[in-house]
Amino acid sequence: MPFISLIPPIYTNVKQYGALGDGTTDDTTAIAATFAALPAAGGVVFFPPGDYKITSTIAFTFGANQHVVIEGAGNARLVSTIAEPGGEDGILRFTGDAGITARLTIRNLIISHTNSGLGLLDGIFVQPLNYGSGGTQSVANLELDNVRITGASKFGARILGAIGGIVSNCRMNTNRDSGLALTGCLDMTVIGGDYSSNVSGSLAGDYGITLASSSFLPACKNILISGVQANSNGRKGIDVHHGHNVHIIGNTCIGNGYVGIYAVMEDTTKDVGDITIMGNTIDQTGGNNTLVNNGVQIGTFGTTGTLTPGSFIVSGNKIFGVDAGTTASNAIAITTATTGVPPDRIIISNNTIKNGAGSAGYVIEHTGTLVIPYLEITGNVLHAVSCTAGVWIQQATDIIVNANDLRIDSGTPNYGFLLVASANSTVVGNQINGVALTSLPISTSSTTLARANTRNGVALVDTAFLAPFTIASTLTIDAFGHVLALASGAPTLSAVNANVANQVLAGNDVRGSITFDVITGTLAAGSTLFTVTFTNAYGSAPFVVTTNASNQTTTTFYLTSVVAGSFIVRNSAALVVATGYKFNYIVIG
Repeated sequence: MPFISLIPPIYTNVKQYGALGDGTTDDTTAIAATFAALPAAGGVVFFPPGDYKITSTIAFTFGANQHVVIEGAGNARLVSTIAEPGGEDGILRFTGDAGITARLTIRNLIISHTNSGLGLLDGIFVQPLNYGSGGTQSVANLELDNVRITGASKFGARILGAIGGIVSNCRMNTNRDSGLALTGCLDMTVIGGDYSSNVSGSLAGDYGITLASSSFLPACKNILISGVQANSNGRKGIDVHHGHNVHIIGNTCIGNGYVGIYAVMEDTTKDVGDITIMGNTIDQTGGNNTLVNNGVQIGTFGTTGTLTPGSFIVSGNKIFGVDAGTTASNAIAITTATTGVPPDRIIISNNTIKNGAGSAGYVIEHTGTLVIPYLEITGNVLHAVSCTAGVWIQQATDIIVNANDLRIDSGTPNYGFLLVASANSTVVGNQINGVALTSLPISTSSTTLARANTRNGVALVDTAFLAPFTIASTLTIDAFGHVLALASGAPTLSAVNANVANQVLAGNDVRGSITFDVITGTLAAGSTLFTVTFTNAYGSAPFVVTTNASNQTTTTFYLTSVVAGSFIVRNSAALVVATGYKFNYIVIG
């Protein structure tokens, strides 16, 4: 296979076209001329160190298969004094080609703007051809590396419809709406970098990174966000408003307005699902103390139609300082919509949470109308100074709550684990420590199985599924899972040997004992003593175990002709005339 270079061959210095980079001269025309001079195959637009004043948008539309690289050196910086546009635009605006074959790379460049408030100017704006009238994809590959953007009145970088690429080690801070916004993008990785202090002042946007919604584009898919700093943003550190198969792994979100990481399907235009939130550090200390704070918020909300949210996994995160918000704050908040399709699976596992609730909140809370089919809360270390309850789950079908360590220091919490009564709940191996509870450590119902839980080191009473209960209208099971009996009568004895008398069966089709006498002569080994016939035949031949319980002989009894409805009892050694022969039986089948 021949080598194909990904680096365009043409290398153009903006100073060749008259740019000065002195910070006072308007370099807009010279930079635009540099882009216009690029050949059809593409090339490198090079910015030497300097401040390049820009007074109007630099716009470029790609040709087919064109690869444009923008390369800065030293502290090469674009300094924007662009007037606020009437519609969304960028300091640099790129429009994709019709076949979505172009590629864009920007490296080592600083873009700054001084805004007068929340507006519509992005640092970098990448859009599809005919965006808003049918165009949904922009470039075949996008790479941003060590790009720093500050002060944009809307997004630091707004990427629409890129179908592959990476954003690495970028810094997008103090922009009004968000640092980085991806919409309708596929197969993108955001790794490293800092997306902090993006604040509108009016709680509009205010995200470090957002997978934003658009009425013109589908949800982002196959997105990895890893190793970034997203701190002190006005509302949320990392926000998923429109994304599927999104992995948010190993990031730091500290002091954001009211949510560290947010992934919620809010309505039929905001398609969110199949979200993994893993290994992040979230600290709401320094967040907005006038708002309800959530460390992580996931699920669905409102009316979501036929959109399918799939699964949400929240695992291995460290969540702190949620009680910096109002009293109703929660470490992990799960919501489900009023109408629509619920998440099919939610897993909350191996998280470490400290100061994880307001005094009227919950460490883990689920609210909403739709029922979650499967919800698992396992292996978490949960802590609150004070809260209403440790964990509250309103609606779910099957719940597993296992091996969690919950501590509540003070206040008047009512429950440790408050689970919807109608769910099939398994609650095993949890520790509930701290202040006394006004109600119960674990809510119970006829469908809650609780085992090996403790309260301040003292074992709690085990509960179970309502027992005894029956299976297939015949088999009765006790609270410990032991077979008790078949519901209807005992087996009967027939074909009794002529030398056997006073035979009595005490028991049922599952287990029991049989006593009898030998009245004349000696019964030779292997004699047929009698036939035992079940009241309720098994589906196939069962396995029957017998033990000798007689003081009259040490011989054993054995069975032949074991079928679904009966078996024959024989003696393995001769039996002499005596009373009170006895053996026990257990039937497994």
